[in-house]
Amino acid sequence: MAGISTAIVRPMITINASELASVMARHQYQPRQKTMLKVWQRTDQRTFCIANALEYKSNISAVIRHYYETADVQATKTKDTLLNGLVDKWDQNEQSFIQVMKVIFPENGSNDHFEKLRFEILKELKYLTYCREERVLYESQIRSNDFLQELQKLCKDENRPVSESAKEICEKQGINSDEVIKAVESKLTKDRGTKLESKTIDAFGKDKEIDYFKAEDTIELKFMNCGGVEWVLQGRADALVEDEVIEVKNRTNRFMQPIYDLIQLQAYLFLYNKEKGVLLERLKGENKESKFEFKEGFWIDDAIPAMKDFVEELQNLIEKSKNQFSEDRSHTSPCKRHFEKYDNSPINKKPCSE
Repeated sequence: MAGISTAIVRPMITINASELASVMARHQYQPRQKTMLKVWQRTDQRTFCIANALEYKSNISAVIRHYYETADVQATKTKDTLLNGLVDKWDQNEQSFIQVMKVIFPENGSNDHFEKLRFEILKELKYLTYCREERVLYESQIRSNDFLQELQKLCKDENRPVSESAKEICEKQGINSDEVIKAVESKLTKDRGTKLESKTIDAFGKDKEIDYFKAEDTIELKFMNCGGVEWVLQGRADALVEDEVIEVKNRTNRFMQPIYDLIQLQAYLFLYNKEKGVLLERLKGENKESKFEFKEGFWIDDAIPAMKDFVEELQNLIEKSKNQFSEDRSHTSPCKRHFEKYDNSPINKKPCSE
């Protein structure tokens, strides 16, 4: 009889193409550490929540208290279960606080009693760690109808300044906070860009008289293995033609080619096995296209080593957190043979073999 494997099974870390520049510390608006937290949250939500709850103990304690103060009868009954056997002032004692968090986020599956509470804790931690802009918008209670009306105006009139729309939204609610206005402007810019993507691609195809494919529902994956470190790179380009990837970027003030956009385009070339790509910029109703080629040296010398370092750092962070919570590190490994099928050639641009 075969013995039971006690190998540690690490969750597979996934990096999005749009995150690659940040992973490489080459995105001035998306710090590497913030992306680390974001990827950690989607990779191992349990350790992310427990570890970061310790950093923001007072905030998370307030979330738990509020939950039970407003909970229904069934949830209230679970309160005694949650706090049973713990010392008084559980939220002021680190070990007791960890025990409470481990009950809310159990290691072996979820506890349905705390599903809503887990959601509230996760939302709060996202706001505290890497979603500051979303928190500002949430707390300011910007009316969705006002936002959507201004968004429609911006899409219809591409010459309309986004800053003007942001100020109008806030003025209607008597908001004069620069931080809120800036957050509204940022979200308007992103949402307008998303809505104008199809319009931009359609105009490009018509002008060039070419057929293209909008890659709206397909996500490309590459299973990476470098020095025994494994991860997934994934992404979805805006459009494809026969031999090119098209990435659309809507500009607010001027045409430009920031390094983080070029790195994202390189990621799509890698994922789709294309040699050529187009950075298609739109500014106030006008399109500008710039062509780029796949750079193998960039992947060998820069991108893959940076991703490997990022993944190793995050794996160590997750393991350290698990050890801190005195987890049982012995597990059976039903997924181990699944890992063995991953592509062992980190710079191979061809589809991964099965």
